[in-house]
Amino acid sequence: MRKIIVTILFLCTTMCATAQINTDKILDLGKNALYFEDYVVSIGYFNQVIEAKPHLTDPYFFRAIAKLYLEDYTGCIADCNSALDINPFLSKVYYLRGYAKRYIRDWDSSSADMRKALEFDPENKEVYIVLIENLLQQDKLDEAYNEGMQTIEMFPHYADTYILLTQVLLMKKDTIRAESILDTGIKYNSDREMGYAIRGMLRYEKKDFKGALEDLNEAVRINGFRSDFLINRAIIKMELNDLKGSLTDYNDAIKLDNKNASAYYNRGILKAEIGDDNNAVDDFDVCIALDPNNYIAYFQRAMLLYKIGEYKKSLEDYNTIIKKYPDFTPAYMGRGDVKKKLRDRQGAEKDYFDATQIERDIKSGKRKPRQGEQAELEPTKEARAIVQKLNSSAADKYKSEMRGQVQDKDIDIVPLPCFVVAVADSTAKTYRKQLYHKDIEEANRQLTDKLSFCLSDNIKTKVDFGGTSVVCTEPMCFFNRGCEKNLLLKEQVINGRQIMVSDCISAINDYTMAYQLDNTIVYALYNIANVYLISKDFQSAIEYYTKAIEQYDRFAEAYYNRALIYIWQGNKEEARKDLGKAGELGLYGAYNVMKRYAK
Repeated sequence: MRKIIVTILFLCTTMCATAQINTDKILDLGKNALYFEDYVVSIGYFNQVIEAKPHLTDPYFFRAIAKLYLEDYTGCIADCNSALDINPFLSKVYYLRGYAKRYIRDWDSSSADMRKALEFDPENKEVYIVLIENLLQQDKLDEAYNEGMQTIEMFPHYADTYILLTQVLLMKKDTIRAESILDTGIKYNSDREMGYAIRGMLRYEKKDFKGALEDLNEAVRINGFRSDFLINRAIIKMELNDLKGSLTDYNDAIKLDNKNASAYYNRGILKAEIGDDNNAVDDFDVCIALDPNNYIAYFQRAMLLYKIGEYKKSLEDYNTIIKKYPDFTPAYMGRGDVKKKLRDRQGAEKDYFDATQIERDIKSGKRKPRQGEQAELEPTKEARAIVQKLNSSAADKYKSEMRGQVQDKDIDIVPLPCFVVAVADSTAKTYRKQLYHKDIEEANRQLTDKLSFCLSDNIKTKVDFGGTSVVCTEPMCFFNRGCEKNLLLKEQVINGRQIMVSDCISAINDYTMAYQLDNTIVYALYNIANVYLISKDFQSAIEYYTKAIEQYDRFAEAYYNRALIYIWQGNKEEARKDLGKAGELGLYGAYNVMKRYAK
């Protein structure tokens, strides 16, 4: 993806010639940040340009690229829409929008955008490639083949088309023609590593392991930064009994991509084969942490745990497999062996009997294979810790936690707290401009440490505008008293008490009175929503977050908390929109939540 988007970035001509010089500079800063993978930072710059010059297409376009990298595909499409509303003749914007639609599997609409891009740029070979890929994804093999042949007629020396057409023919089970087409593609571009990689695996399937290794060696020589090439070469080396070379390739693949579940799985298999059982278990631990639904990895780990005497852990893995696949007899046999070691002879005999009976019933036709629970496994606490550790080691490339693909940087999934009037902690993260309020500005004229509306967990010093013991006559007194009452509610929650809406009325009334006396205190609406959230009155919470957003449409924290409610309710589409908006406004943790819970 990076190759394609960087190409867009550099080929794109500047569309904002009428902008003032300071706007141009901010846009350039954003493009530089984008190139150096500072995606959240770049969005901040593009936001500034959009705010100053909303009629320009460039900031929407480049912000869309940043969102694509952050896997906010809905937000990317929305920004492309905004750019095309301003100028509907931008080929690269149609291309980018079509590319984003692939990730939400809207293949027909993606193809329509690609064809629109070709209307304005008919010589763009990359667009034809994406069209063929879309047809492949839809299993429209005949159409994909015809599109590929037409593209070859137009660009007879473009190797990528031959490589893609090879995949079409392989899916059509026409191996002979696929090999012929692939050889032609390699002839036209001997530096195209993908051709060698595919041909290598074709030779592997034919058990021509030496020929396969030659091709994979060439693919790695051309591009040694593809972990999948190294993994495939390692598999081939195992067939040639070069176990040391295979292990080296797996190690190198993991250095390049330390979250490649396939690399850990295959390395685990190799380590088990050479008797390095404990380290093999460690690899399966990581594989399962990255892919909790890899039941083959559970099975491999269960057998190894039994071998090294970890019987209880082995039993847990066998239970997990049988729960998902109740007819998988090897798991019953393995669990029976474990139970014997745990001195559960009766349980062991039952597992052996069940395995035998299942086999008989399936063979006789009395029993049709059954599927177990269909729900995907949620990662365990231990698995989350493993992934977090991998994230930490991968983050060495980025000294700032706001750099790079922040959607991969784990955060806790908890609602953001209420706002209070306080002196902000200088290290606190803020996701919005500070809204003006006359009472706070007046107080700040007499103070060294300036007051502001702060998230309650990001404060240095809080101020008392009345507390709970006086009758409030001013809006800030009501607001602050509501905050004190909310704090008491949170303490009750921490102590295990279930909070009802009736417990929250007093705090809600104070916030409501503050807002009625001064409707510029938009934070009162947000805090009311948070109080309803404590009592699990989700609909009322959504209502008040929405009111806060309607008054201040850049309220990142309100978008974020509302998105969490949508996730709990299973409304992923609305959650994606809100998380995308929160991320756009600088709350970068929203992208991680989107990736984990709102795919």
